[in-house]
Amino acid sequence: MSTILFPAGFKIDFRDLNTEEMDFYTRAWNLEYVQMQKGLYMGSVTAVYTPHMQLMRTPHSRGLLLQGDFPKGTVLIAAVVTKSDVTFQNKVADKHEIKILRSGDEIDFMCNGESETITIAVEETFFDDAYYSYFGQEFHVDKKNKEVYIEPQFLSHFTQGIEKWISYLMQDHDQANIGMHYESIESQILEHVFSCIY
Repeated sequence: MSTILFPAGFKIDFRDLNTEEMDFYTRAWNLEYVQMQKGLYMGSVTAVYTPHMQLMRTPHSRGLLLQGDFPKGTVLIAAVVTKSDVTFQNKVADKHEIKILRSGDEIDFMCNGESETITIAVEETFFDDAYYSYFGQEFHVDKKNKEVYIEPQFLSHFTQGIEKWISYLMQDHDQANIGMHYESIESQILEHVFSCIY
């Protein structure tokens, strides 16, 4: 499964996409994009893959409705950086809130302005093991709203850290050399996430 969902070393860097193109590139996740504001929409997709993980950053120039689901067997960590209001499953999200979704959970996201989404898709067993190793207990989240919070003072630290890992993994590396370090990198990324939440 991991070689299909997470082809290590694979990179995506699509700039200046319209809603139709964004819809095309997200169909593998069974997602539908609907533009919620008038005007020209522009977005981009930047994604990198390791054996158990995909990190993706997607800026959007206009408000969007995003609905659907994501690959089975994964945990999805999602954060939205915006000054606009964000609604997730008909509930307005707090500015320092992230969502941690498991297989079978639905993505139902709406933003009324310019935004940037940062997502980390993690192989489920790898996430569970890392969470237990870090916190000493199994992961549980409110079943209705999937609410997890970033410490407010750590929000920029959280997003900048993920963006730095994306930038690092976008660089050209010797595959044989970086292959030995993927698991350590994945663990460090999840430790970064865990260290920011409460």
